[in-house]
Amino acid sequence: MTVLWIVGTRLHDSLNRADFLNIYITGGVVGTLTNLTVNVLRNNLIPCSLGASGGVCAALGAWLWMNLQSVTSSAPIPNINLPQTEWVPANAGLPH
Repeated sequence: MTVLWIVGTRLHDSLNRADFLNIYITGGVVGTLTNLTVNVLRNNLIPCSLGASGGVCAALGAWLWMNLQSVTSSAPIPNINLPQTEWVPANAGLPH
């Protein structure tokens, strides 16, 4: 909920109320339906959950998408030049 408070207020200030609620509720519904689909496919019908975490993730994703340029330019990522290596197959060294 702290993430929703921090990111949600900033996203709400950038968007209007209807767009923010649309992103949050759509993320929650998609999260709930995804969880339900996974549980039905696993024949596990006992657990029940709501998509509040899906709504929070959708709000965080929308804020990151809108502020991608400022987030990536201010991230403390060092510029490391790694040597080029040759391509190695994923199954190298495994028995056939």
